[in-house]
Amino acid sequence: MGMREKSILLVEDNRDIQVFVGTIARLEGANLRIAASGEEALQLLDARVHFDLILLDLNLPGVSGWDVLSRARSAPESDDTPVVVFSAHIDAATRERAQALGASGFLLKPIGAREFVEAINAFLG
Repeated sequence: MGMREKSILLVEDNRDIQVFVGTIARLEGANLRIAASGEEALQLLDARVHFDLILLDLNLPGVSGWDVLSRARSAPESDDTPVVVFSAHIDAATRERAQALGASGFLLKPIGAREFVEAINAFLG
């Protein structure tokens, strides 16, 4: 089954990463929404838009990915949605803090297309 017809939210301000994930999502048949800022992500969560998976960069302008993760875990509509931290910097402290806030897993940038698809499919179950 994989990504086909799954709804994925990418919270990412880097245009190159948006294009990379968007291309893969299109090829795999996923429905991708992109929030280019933490504020946009919070608006979607506040609007109770359903996602099967949230890919979250922590280093965002304005509202941080940490705030988005906290809100996703406290909202009934998304409290069981897998939230995958998608970042170029995942040290032990970041991993520990993200897990404490409810992150489901981690993907380190940069990542190849095949590895990305396999990881996302694993998170989607």
